[in-house]
Amino acid sequence: MYKFSFLQQSLVIFFFWVFLILIVVKESFDLYAILDSLVYSFAGVCFAVEFLMNGKGLVGVSGGMYGHLGELAFVCGGCCLCLAVKPSLFFVEFLFSCVLVLKGTWVLQVGLSLYTDMFSLDGCENLLVGLSKGKNDIKCDLEENKLRGTALMNLLFIVHAVVVMIMSFGLFALLNRDKRMRCGDTSGPLLTEVGSEGVLMRPLPELELE
Repeated sequence: MYKFSFLQQSLVIFFFWVFLILIVVKESFDLYAILDSLVYSFAGVCFAVEFLMNGKGLVGVSGGMYGHLGELAFVCGGCCLCLAVKPSLFFVEFLFSCVLVLKGTWVLQVGLSLYTDMFSLDGCENLLVGLSKGKNDIKCDLEENKLRGTALMNLLFIVHAVVVMIMSFGLFALLNRDKRMRCGDTSGPLLTEVGSEGVLMRPLPELELE
């Protein structure tokens, strides 16, 4: 079981390494028109493989937490396939970026909650202890602790999603405002020089002799 799980994780990591190599090749050579759709298509395949293999064999609280990662990978895969068809879809690209940030923060939350003692769930052992005992889930002393842990993880996932969306929209609004201010700024040194030259080149009015 552990060898099979290790092979699954290795396959997912291998797919993403190939994905990074494709990005480097696309940025290094002038092949944007050719490789844009290929990169997004391959990224969609990578996220689909991650969705199918994420949390395989885990049940209970840990299975639910890895299940959220699988859902995020599914959304990322759908965004990549949409961008492969039409790369100019701004809303899909924005959603893809937000989900990637949420995925990263949730991976950190999973690591802290399942694999450390400091941030472990109350009344439950971490996942490393369960795997060393041949179990595929964290062990909770009482069923009530298990239900409370599952509810807490679902609440934390919602909090992560809300915070990431608020920060993403706030950053987008800030960048858009800064862009508008730069476009509306007409007090540059070059414009001042052009204006002064225009004043000097303006013909003087003719004086009428009485």
